[in-house]
Amino acid sequence: MKYPFILLLTILSLAACMSPSDEITKAFKTVNASIKRSNEELVKKNAVSYSYLRILSKSEKHPQLAAKADSLDKTMEMSVAYLEVLKKRLLETDSVLEHIGPAGQLLVNTPASDSIRTMLINLAHHAYATPDSVLGGILRVRAQKDWANEYFREAPTVAALTILSKLQSDCLNSALVTFQDIGRHL
Repeated sequence: MKYPFILLLTILSLAACMSPSDEITKAFKTVNASIKRSNEELVKKNAVSYSYLRILSKSEKHPQLAAKADSLDKTMEMSVAYLEVLKKRLLETDSVLEHIGPAGQLLVNTPASDSIRTMLINLAHHAYATPDSVLGGILRVRAQKDWANEYFREAPTVAALTILSKLQSDCLNSALVTFQDIGRHL
C-alpha cells in the first residue's frame, strides 16, 4: 500500500525537476569537486609527512622504516597518478559528463581495470597501518574480482569520475595514516 505512494512521490519529485539528469549530474559534480579539494589537501599533508619521515629516518638511522616510507610514497603516487590519467581519458571521451558507456568501455574488463585493482592491492599491502575503515574502496576492489563491472558498467561519466576521485582519496588517506604510524616509531 505504501509503495504506490512512494512511487507517486518519486514521480512528482522528478516532474518538479527541470531535468533529473541535470540534477544528478550537478550532484555528482558537487561531490567530485569536494573530493578533489580534499585530495589536494591530502597531497600537501602527505608531502609534509613524507618529508618529515625522510629527515627523521636519516638522523635517527632507521633504514627499514625509511624504506617502508619510500615504498609507500612511490606506490601511492603511482596509484593516484594513474587514476588521474584515467579521469582525463574519460573527460576527453565525454566532456558533457552525462553519457553512459564511456566509463564501461574504458574501465570494465580492460587492462585499465586490472591495473587499478593491482595498484590498489599493492597500496593496501604497503599501507599496513591503515585500518579497514580508512582503506574503504580499496578493500572492496580487492575483495571483488568483478568490481569494475559493478562500479562502471552503467555509470554516467560524472559518476565514474567521482568514483575514481574517491579511490584517489582512499590512496591518499591510507598513505597518510601509515606515514603517521611510521613517524610514531621513529
